[in-house]
Amino acid sequence: MAKINLSALAIYPLKSAKAINLTHSQVSEMGLEHDRRFIISDMQGQFITGRTEPKISTIKIEVSAQGIMLSAPHMPPIAFIFKELQQDYTDVTVWGTAIQGQRCSDDMNRWLTKFLGVDCQLLYFGEKSSRQVANVDKQVGFADGYPLLLISQASLDELNRSTSRPIDMRQFRTNLVVTGCEPFAEDTWKRIKIGDAEFELVKACERCIFTTLSPGQTRFADDKEPLKTLNLFRKDNDGRIDFGQNLISHNTAEIKLGDSIEVLEYHQPKFYADNRPKQKSVVSAPKAIVKHPAVQQAKTLWGKGETRQLCCVAVIDETPDTKTFRFRVEPAALLNYKPGQFITLNLKIGQDLVMRNYTLSSSPSRPDLLAITVKRVPEGKASNWLNDNLTVGSRLGASSPRGAFHAFTATTQKLLLLSAGSGITPMLSMARYYADTECDKDIVFFYSAKTSADLIALDELQLLTRQHTNMRLILTLTAESTHSDWSGLRGRIDQQMLADVVRDISDRSAYVCGPEAFMTTMATALTALNVPADQQFQESFGDHKHSDIPGKPVNILLESWDTSFVGDNKTTLLEQAEKNGVNIPYNCRAGYCGACRVTLESGEVRVLADHALTDDGKKAKKILACSCIPQTDVVISA
Repeated sequence: MAKINLSALAIYPLKSAKAINLTHSQVSEMGLEHDRRFIISDMQGQFITGRTEPKISTIKIEVSAQGIMLSAPHMPPIAFIFKELQQDYTDVTVWGTAIQGQRCSDDMNRWLTKFLGVDCQLLYFGEKSSRQVANVDKQVGFADGYPLLLISQASLDELNRSTSRPIDMRQFRTNLVVTGCEPFAEDTWKRIKIGDAEFELVKACERCIFTTLSPGQTRFADDKEPLKTLNLFRKDNDGRIDFGQNLISHNTAEIKLGDSIEVLEYHQPKFYADNRPKQKSVVSAPKAIVKHPAVQQAKTLWGKGETRQLCCVAVIDETPDTKTFRFRVEPAALLNYKPGQFITLNLKIGQDLVMRNYTLSSSPSRPDLLAITVKRVPEGKASNWLNDNLTVGSRLGASSPRGAFHAFTATTQKLLLLSAGSGITPMLSMARYYADTECDKDIVFFYSAKTSADLIALDELQLLTRQHTNMRLILTLTAESTHSDWSGLRGRIDQQMLADVVRDISDRSAYVCGPEAFMTTMATALTALNVPADQQFQESFGDHKHSDIPGKPVNILLESWDTSFVGDNKTTLLEQAEKNGVNIPYNCRAGYCGACRVTLESGEVRVLADHALTDDGKKAKKILACSCIPQTDVVISA
């Protein structure tokens, strides 16, 4: 039987905001430490989530023992310390349940109001806050209903077999991802053990419109995926679309990546009719049987955004202040990244959870190990900690490699790799890849350092240029002693030096990495030397409201709620009702669950989706408030 392991671990300290990926966490009755402890609400106490304000998902939160820091696109970061928590509490309503939320600060409220464009406040699940899990004598914070969510990687893989495009695990905002089981095996689990922690799986997780929001986006997907596909094979008899399992914890313990999953008890799973189109079976050629001297762990695809554990297997002193760390990935992963991409490390430094991006200096042509090369820098919290503390055998978490800065974006046969200081790391990855694959690209590797003692991987670079006859190595030093025997170039790389050394520079795709001032100087110089913009690459770390239909006011009468107001023909009926104080029941907000079904007594609406309506329902003028937009004056009843 295959071994089932915990392969990803994440928390969402601010409900609907970005995740923090972890390598280990304390788990208690309330779930994972720090998970869903903050929430945004309007000034009347109604909770606000990504279902109605998808911009929340772009807010990044960092947590320390002292407090939190929020950052968001085009906004200055803002910090809040727990000592500033106000002593008064106010009601916040989460799915019909009133919870006492502790007020944070006016500065934080103003920051969120400016970013979201709606009057709102930040609340904390404080010592006086209390909320019970439905039908269970357990506490839960600001999660939708249960403290924890688990999904198997195999279930996502099965979903992606049927979708028109890949769906990212991050869209389901799960706490726990497990590998090594069959698709939807978690449906059959009643009680499990992860490490020393025991859990009970109490309810399938019903999915909503929020799952159609891809990471980094602020618009829900026009194709309604993954709900569109899940609707075909994960819809229960009550019309709920399920994916993943909600858990409660029965003890306090620590769990960590790589922990084995032991199933303590099974139960009969819910029934889901599979209405997917039948897929043709794939006929493969017989595979040769190869006997191995030892059983090796099968490598699996390292999913986008998935966190795995890195075990340090080597530490190499490159210069007096720079080290290279080599890692083995656990569980074993297929390392199919592109030369020049980076990984995000999850570090526990003191009481702080710190996430930092580091470019890989290793090459995908050497697939067994990953490597990063880290230079000590003044006040560099993560870089200095790695240099001081990481040793062979140390383990830390990392998300899968990614990044738009990589070797495969080149538009020409000739390349120029320009780097200064530790900016050499992506260039090392590219140079190693091109040498290993014996490509025929013409490469100039131009590297600037302070002194000869600061040259990173010099011996290997010289070896690579001997192996790859089309690669030319050029070095310049900016602070080398005049009394040294250095015979190479001196001074910073500038426009004149580039023109003198790289005569055919306008024919080359130029990759640039280094300090910000260096990259700015290089961009100016390259442009002045007629290198086209599309040859310059630098390392740097369905919206219906915008339709072409002319806007106009419409009168909306919500007859069953004894409410009328002047609305518009650009916004869904559900959104306009909520704006005017009417809470029409809803769940998925994507037209699949039917919870917001109402009757159109008169008038016309533009239908965005009607998946949850039967033919008889449509004839009876039933509509879905979340998925229709008034086009004329309308009268609506429950």
